Amino acid sequence: MLNIQREISRTIPDNIPARYLSNGKPILTAFGCALVERDTGKSYIYTAVNLTTGVSEVIIRRTSPITTSSIEAVIKKMRRSRTAGAGVLEVDRAFKSQITYNHSRKILATIFNEVLPQYGYAIRKEQISLAEHIFEAICNRRISLAEAEVGTGKTLAYLIAAVLAKRGRLNDYWNMSYYPGMPYAQMSNMPIVIATSSIALQKAIIADYIPELSNILLGYDIIKTPLTAHSAKDANIVYVNAIYKRRSYSSRTLKLRKF
Repeated sequence: MLNIQREISRTIPDNIPARYLSNGKPILTAFGCALVERDTGKSYIYTAVNLTTGVSEVIIRRTSPITTSSIEAVIKKMRRSRTAGAGVLEVDRAFKSQITYNHSRKILATIFNEVLPQYGYAIRKEQISLAEHIFEAICNRRISLAEAEVGTGKTLAYLIAAVLAKRGRLNDYWNMSYYPGMPYAQMSNMPIVIATSSIALQKAIIADYIPELSNILLGYDIIKTPLTAHSAKDANIVYVNAIYKRRSYSSRTLKLRKF
């Protein structure tokens, strides 16, 4: 359900290095690339240039300029090229790279306001506020106490917030300082840990919430690989508790947020 039109921007950034565009005129950007048009006098050559790395690849050659009706097909070829970067809604980031906080906040808002309603979910202001609060707490490495009424959609709120922070690698650099003796590859693959108040909710998250959320996010190219989950045993619970024992918080430092 990728929206190609959402990916296209006719505004060309001013800070593109001139050497990236030396072979023609940029006509649009999409998937982290500029589409550069070059008129040879006999044909038109369209090249995708990655705006971050400068890597380029010829996408198509034509005897006439591309038209409005053919632009989507060209953008789809650009997306499959080796130069393509992340889409507008794509949160997954490669090893040792990360999404920006503001960009991920926009993705979070789009998920709740546009994506989930396509699957029958109502737009709930309290749910969105809760998700934003949890996401901010995770990204700023804070402990948060939050309370919301039944029917708010708490489970999806914290799952989506956690997935965006994890897949976008927003805490990777902080984790490197917190676990200095752990190899980055191992540390970056640490899971999201969720403690539930009941076995029933734990089973629902694993059997229902995660599979459905994974399919939704995959369908919109927000993530590239499926989400997976499994229940934790005693050893994992002890390990998580040991981590949190490193810091203690008095009741005065924690305030309950209600949504």
